[in-house]
Amino acid sequence: MKKLLMNLLITLLFIIGGCSNNLPTYELEKNYNTTVIEDEEYAFHKLNLNGNIYLSEPEQFINPDYYGQFKIGKQIGKTDEGMQIFQVENDEKRVVIKGFMYPADFFKLDSSS
Repeated sequence: MKKLLMNLLITLLFIIGGCSNNLPTYELEKNYNTTVIEDEEYAFHKLNLNGNIYLSEPEQFINPDYYGQFKIGKQIGKTDEGMQIFQVENDEKRVVIKGFMYPADFFKLDSSS
């Protein structure tokens, strides 16, 4: 019985782990730029996704209630560091990057590019 459960667990881990292997990998440039909001300096990160540039939104740390309205959808990609990229279901101009022990980080399409 223990052997059967162990085999089932290993098979399940392979299935779950293998699901994201076929997703595209996108480039994340950390600390791309900085901004000052309410006397605090925040770093911008840049994500190149399908030829579009998305910039991180440091405002999410100042006004987290506003970002609570967004619903994280399906995974659409990953980064070289293993972070997962998700679409935002109720805002097509935003994506979210999450990872193990890393909270959701919102990125918005850069309209100037």
